[in-house]
Amino acid sequence: GAMSVVGQVVRTGLISEPLQLPGALLPMEETELHAEVSGRVVGLSIEEGGTAKKG
Repeated sequence: GAMSVVGQVVRTGLISEPLQLPGALLPMEETELHAEVSGRVVGLSIEEGGTAKKG
């Protein structure tokens, strides 16, 4: 026999209720930092995700 199928119209609009969905956030860009001299880093004066300036 025939298979029963349920359809739904899709349209743009605002979501009025919060949604909790599984997922992952990925950066648009990544970089690696290398020191110009050899040595060992013993401390950082910046928080993870913070902005750093030259100097």
